[in-house]
Amino acid sequence: MSGHTRLYRRGATYYHRASIPVDIQDTYPKTEETFSLKTKDYKEALRQVRIASVAVDKRFDEHRRLQVLAAAPAVSSLSPEQIKHIGELYHAYLLEEDDDTRAEGFYRADDPYLRELPAPSFEEYRDDNDWLEEQARELYAQARSDTIYRSEAEEVLTWDGVEISLEADSPSWRPLELEIIKASIRARGDIARRNQGDPIETPVVPDQTSLSSASSPLLGALIEKWVAEKNQAGTWRPKTADAYHKGLLGFLECCGDRPVTSYGKKDARQFKEVLMGLPANWNKHKALRNLDIVSASQKAHELGLQPQSVTNINKILGFVNTFWRWTAANYDDVCSVDTFSNMKLPRSKRKKEDRDPFTAEELGKIFNAPIYRGCRSVKHWKQPGNFVPKDRGIFWLPLLGLFTGARSGELIQLRRNDIKKQEGIWYIDINEDQEGNHVKNQNSIRTIPLHQTLIDCGFLKFIQGVSGEDRVFPEMKRGADGYYSSVYSKHFGRFLKSIGVKQRKNSFHSLRHNFKDAGRNGGADMLVIDVMQGHLESGMRETYKGEGYNIASRKRELDKVKYGGLSLDHLRSL
Repeated sequence: MSGHTRLYRRGATYYHRASIPVDIQDTYPKTEETFSLKTKDYKEALRQVRIASVAVDKRFDEHRRLQVLAAAPAVSSLSPEQIKHIGELYHAYLLEEDDDTRAEGFYRADDPYLRELPAPSFEEYRDDNDWLEEQARELYAQARSDTIYRSEAEEVLTWDGVEISLEADSPSWRPLELEIIKASIRARGDIARRNQGDPIETPVVPDQTSLSSASSPLLGALIEKWVAEKNQAGTWRPKTADAYHKGLLGFLECCGDRPVTSYGKKDARQFKEVLMGLPANWNKHKALRNLDIVSASQKAHELGLQPQSVTNINKILGFVNTFWRWTAANYDDVCSVDTFSNMKLPRSKRKKEDRDPFTAEELGKIFNAPIYRGCRSVKHWKQPGNFVPKDRGIFWLPLLGLFTGARSGELIQLRRNDIKKQEGIWYIDINEDQEGNHVKNQNSIRTIPLHQTLIDCGFLKFIQGVSGEDRVFPEMKRGADGYYSSVYSKHFGRFLKSIGVKQRKNSFHSLRHNFKDAGRNGGADMLVIDVMQGHLESGMRETYKGEGYNIASRKRELDKVKYGGLSLDHLRSL
């Protein structure tokens, strides 16, 4: 039928007819919106179908909104501000409803038109309002609710501008129902005064388009804002930013994207329990990698997989706690800083970091492996032979780690001009001067004298064959994450396994512990050792100010680093 796509005629009568939009066809209660316009006049039908189309489209939009709300993760609680605002909305709604009733008019026997409407008489309306107020006051006086006010509270939570799904066992239900009762008492009192002729205005509640966004930002948006702020400030390295981001996205996936005010200890406990069920690198595990974080945790438990370490769990919980403290500091009345406090798992009383140092026996096996005694080739470094790769990183990095205490990534990125001489002392300059170089933090920019053992084993001779700005170990490539250490750590793990010393808690990082232990056992000033390792912790800041230790004092303490029982004579003679 021409004139409107939804207008059609059945016999002589015109109808509105609309198909259900594809996106809601599966959930909408009808297969199409078809109804009579109750007219046979084309012009009148055209006028009515336009009005009906607007109403039906609003019906479609309302259905979409309710479906989104139903699918949204339920929040565990409401803030006092949210509850108060909901009460204000309900109070205004009851007065708006009263405005409509008065506009339509009360039943009067002398008005033929009003006789046909389902309108109460003024006396009936007044008595009903007084009874409702009396019932609400009785409930409020006893601090109790009933199913009527629970259903009213549920209805208000679905309203446009509220749209909150509240958990069925949330402790917020009781204060919310009482707030609805209080709003009803206020509204019934206002209506009673109107019934006496007092001009009571219907309040206009400030628009808080979605309580979830106005009074409390959504978690996902704040995470992105926090990460962007940290990256812009330059306080994070890419790897650090990625670790924090992944930890927070894990919490977001676990507990849903909701207003930050809605999260509490219950969510923190839930996330911790999920983390406790996950193995290390769970998203790389064949049976788990296509699952969401909650399902992966449950599946890992069913499969009996080894959970990740307490250290890793606490690290992730620490990421989220740091974010929570930032949120509390930057947004007024948004969230509790205590949400993730005291959530970490207890550690063993044994005060060691993530890795154990190598034993004297293990160090002996490392430096008597085919790489140091002779292997077949660079490629076949596991098999004994006559080739010693003294021009390669696989030879020098363990030695450098043992006698400098530096991290593998700091050593792999070294360039020829980072090996310097001052006051007759050769030293390594660990810096970020070259593009692409990374250090863990500002304390990691430091100078470390060359231990005499490294010089005796031929490190300076090796360096002389490297050009000025060239990397010392050009054969060692970056990983996909942009870090040299990520590739080498896998090689070093295979190396340890090949000589039978690989344990769960040893890695290249273990050499840093060996270096510290050797300094301590040799009577070195441990504050100087810490500075050379890039460990300037909070307790040391009060004692150590600025650069402080010159190259000679560092060399003096470094010379005290010795490894009794470890013979490297076979390397000195190469």
